[in-house]
Amino acid sequence: MDLKRMYDGVIGAVVGDALGVPYEFSSREAMKNVTIEMKGYGTHSQPKGTWSDDSSMMLASLDCVRRDRCDTEGLIDAFRLWDRQGMYSADGMVFDIGIGTSNALSNTNPEMINGYMAYGSNDTYNNGNGSLMRILPVCIY
Repeated sequence: MDLKRMYDGVIGAVVGDALGVPYEFSSREAMKNVTIEMKGYGTHSQPKGTWSDDSSMMLASLDCVRRDRCDTEGLIDAFRLWDRQGMYSADGMVFDIGIGTSNALSNTNPEMINGYMAYGSNDTYNNGNGSLMRILPVCIY
């Protein structure tokens, strides 16, 4: 993958995320009036152009790739910088974090599974699709 395509993929993901932030958790009915322009102050009361936790965590993952720290500890360190200090966010603030992500980042005693530290949960109902929205760094890696 060439550098331009990687850049375009990252920019496209972040812009798409920012377009969707005002409508997050909206009903299908409410989505009938969506226009393709940057808006703000919707679901999360954020200014237009603000991206969500999905982009922040994707950027944190890309930083791990850049620093050659693509291991569990490198990722958890970067995700905690985002959660605790607002790094990788649009404005230095975290306005939304999933329950499963929050629990994993708060886990100070992860268990070892197949040689890897497991910070998350294996609960049947803890299976959101956030990782699908943050997969681009894996493709780049």
